[in-house]
Amino acid sequence: MLKCPAEEALALAEAIRDVRERVRHCQTCFHLTEADHPLCVICRDPRRDAGLVCVVEQPRDLLALEKAGTFHGVYHVLLGRLARCRAWAPSS
Repeated sequence: MLKCPAEEALALAEAIRDVRERVRHCQTCFHLTEADHPLCVICRDPRRDAGLVCVVEQPRDLLALEKAGTFHGVYHVLLGRLARCRAWAPSS
């Protein structure tokens, strides 16, 4: 950053600020959406099968599945990992 021209560094800073102000999480699935839309484009799509939910860790995982074009349900984005737990077995 210190070696690039000042106008490039300032443009990057402005782009980061713009994303911070304009991008939010969807109220339904927690995917990314623009601030003026409470629901993401997937949750707003009436052609999606709301009875079929795919749980993903991050928005990038959702984007990878969407790129494949084979899933037509909706998503739930965890925004993190589920903790691993030991399998539970009843006491003898």
